[in-house]
Amino acid sequence: MIYTPYKNGSSSIEDEVHEVLRNLHTLDGKRTVILVILVLVMFFPLVTNGIVLTTYARFGCLRRTHDKLIINLAVLNIIIVLSVPFYASSLILPEYVLTKKHLCLLNFTVFRSGILASLFVLLGLALERLICIVNPWKYRKVNSCHVIAWNVCSFLFGIDMSISLVNHPGYERGGIA
Repeated sequence: MIYTPYKNGSSSIEDEVHEVLRNLHTLDGKRTVILVILVLVMFFPLVTNGIVLTTYARFGCLRRTHDKLIINLAVLNIIIVLSVPFYASSLILPEYVLTKKHLCLLNFTVFRSGILASLFVLLGLALERLICIVNPWKYRKVNSCHVIAWNVCSFLFGIDMSISLVNHPGYERGGIA
C-alpha cells in the first residue's frame, strides 16, 4: 500500500491522521514488537536522564568537573533518544517517511553527531579521571573553563563529522555505510 498524502490536489491533516490510523491496524506482530521496544528505548533514557538533570539542578554541590561532563553526557543521550521516533514512524509509514530526503538526513545527522559527541565526552571523562588519579596536583589546574571548552569541542566534533559524512560524494549512491 503506497501512502499518498495529497488526495485530489488537497493536503489535509485529517487525511494524514486517518491514513496513520489505518496503517496502525495493518501492523504485523514483528513490527508491533519492534515498535513497543522502540517506545521503551525512548521512554527509559528520557526518564533517567531527566532525573540526572534534575539532580544536578537541585543540588549545588554537584558542580565539579566530572559532574559537568556527566551532565553533558546526559544531554547528548537525550539528543540521541530524540531520533527514535523517526525509526518508530518509519515502521508505521515506511513509504511516506523514508521518501523524505531531508527528514532522513536530519535524523542521520542528529543521531550520528550525538553518538560521536558522546564518545568524545567519554574520552574527556576518562582523561579527567586519569589526571585525577595519576597526578592529583595537576588535577587542581583542570578548571571549569577546560571542561566547558571540551564539551563545546565535543558538540562541534560530532556535528562536523556527521555533516561531512552526509556531504560525502558517495553518500547519494549508497557508497557510505
